[in-house]
Amino acid sequence: MNNSFLRWAIRILVPVLVLGIPFVAMGGVSKIGSDPLDAVSAATDVVFDPADLSGEYVVYINEERHPDTGEVWSDFFRGEEVPVILDDISCLVCNTDPEALEYAKICQARLPANQMKIGTDETIMILSKGDAGKFDIILLSKEVAQQYSAESIGKNEFVRTVEVK
Repeated sequence: MNNSFLRWAIRILVPVLVLGIPFVAMGGVSKIGSDPLDAVSAATDVVFDPADLSGEYVVYINEERHPDTGEVWSDFFRGEEVPVILDDISCLVCNTDPEALEYAKICQARLPANQMKIGTDETIMILSKGDAGKFDIILLSKEVAQQYSAESIGKNEFVRTVEVK
């Protein structure tokens, strides 16, 4: 056999076997185009449904950290359709506020992976961070916000307050 033919066959057959066999075993060509999700639509697959809300919420947005996207984040947390937001955010939720944590997870699911990190902490620590401006987003149930007088956070000139019903 010709040596060059053997090299050519190895260059062609090895990749076909290494890549082709698993491709065919996993469903091959039938999988292409059958999945409605892709890199773009996967980010918008979760649809906001007001029925998912178990109460009323207050969202504090630090516009000092997000001066160009505060209004877009405001619309987002109200459940409106928004264009792609390029900012990554950290959302603080009280560890004794399960309703707010549930709503934060609903919001997180509407975004691309890792765009919104959810952190939980003691209520007093979150309020302290809020008053000092050391946050991106604080999400509280309206009940917890009233109980702990969280409206002091919203009195800062760089904070946008969003009420979600």
